Amino acid sequence: MFDKMKQLNDLRVQAHRLKDSLGQKRITGTALDGRVEIVMNGNHEVLSTTIDQGLLTPESKTKLEEALSEATNHALQEIQQVIAQTMREFGGFPGL
Repeated sequence: MFDKMKQLNDLRVQAHRLKDSLGQKRITGTALDGRVEIVMNGNHEVLSTTIDQGLLTPESKTKLEEALSEATNHALQEIQQVIAQTMREFGGFPGL
């Protein structure tokens, strides 16, 4: 019983360290040849959005909305890779 409680506590500590580590990661998603950029951390939080001034015209609204979605999805795909790598570095989660 004590071993199971210790394992659970160790798992919680490891999960907290993993979350902290992922929070320090910075992942950039881009669209339109880098003219739209979204920076996120490994905890899926958007940290910044950058839009090239040349895209800010009334006619380009739909194109810009699509580019923001594309850049966000690109960043999310990169985050999944960072999470997988970070979990490998932490030795995974034995017993799960």
